[in-house]
Amino acid sequence: MKKIRKNWKASLGFLLPALLLYTVFLFIPVCLSIGYAFTDWNGFGTMRFVGFDEFRKLFQDENFYIAIGNNVSLLLSSVFLICPIALILAVIISSEIKGYRFFRFALFLPQVLSTVVVSLIWSFVFNPQFGLLDAILRAAGLERFIHLWLADRNIAFRSVLVVNAWYYTGYTMVILLSAVNNIPREILEAAGIDGASWGQRITKITLPLIWENIKVAVLLGIAGSMKAFDLVYVLTKGGPGHSTELLATYLYKQSFSSYNYGYGSAISLVILVLGLSLSLLMQKVMKKEVIEY
Repeated sequence: MKKIRKNWKASLGFLLPALLLYTVFLFIPVCLSIGYAFTDWNGFGTMRFVGFDEFRKLFQDENFYIAIGNNVSLLLSSVFLICPIALILAVIISSEIKGYRFFRFALFLPQVLSTVVVSLIWSFVFNPQFGLLDAILRAAGLERFIHLWLADRNIAFRSVLVVNAWYYTGYTMVILLSAVNNIPREILEAAGIDGASWGQRITKITLPLIWENIKVAVLLGIAGSMKAFDLVYVLTKGGPGHSTELLATYLYKQSFSSYNYGYGSAISLVILVLGLSLSLLMQKVMKKEVIEY
């Protein structure tokens, strides 16, 4: 620490390129976007300051509330579906069952693909004419369960949630698996000798010891849910009838399709405030004394 303080100029020199990139490509655009939120501007003409008018229109916009509801559903899916499934898979794979290396690889495999490629693959799976899902249902004699998976507004967003869960479960599992594997085997074996059941070892030992990693997984899920864009945009473009609209897709449409940059910036500010608020709230809710081992 003393050496760092003495050589602070050298340290600053190493940090300067990253700080410069951060300032130019993140800090300045965020500040500009906050300023645009209080203007009526199409991106080309004269910028006119309108105060909170864009926010008043926003909170009277029915599609905005649909987008918020979908983001909340995505968030709940990430926290209460993906994280528990990933935790169960991490615990099972950490026990080194037969073929665990294959299952670990297979579950993480979707992360090797970009979200655009994943969306295109699933758009073929859900295709009503030659899609794999409908073909399997027909072969099994379950034609009554066939739907227009991405064209029926009553089921389209559920289909999106399935794709999202399929894509991110493996990623979350790897985060939790690394923590589970770091728990000393002696602790679990001692608990087993003392008569603790499998479930008791999970709830009383594993969960408390990896709580910080669970918190990281939850926070990543919240952040990802609030800025989700590409999966939905490629699969449905927010349709049909805005039924799968997210805040990010609605922001994109308002800013780059309708050329209403002031309105789009207002949406981006809402995303920023909601994301920060939910992350801080979750950190407070999940605050727990760290257990060392």
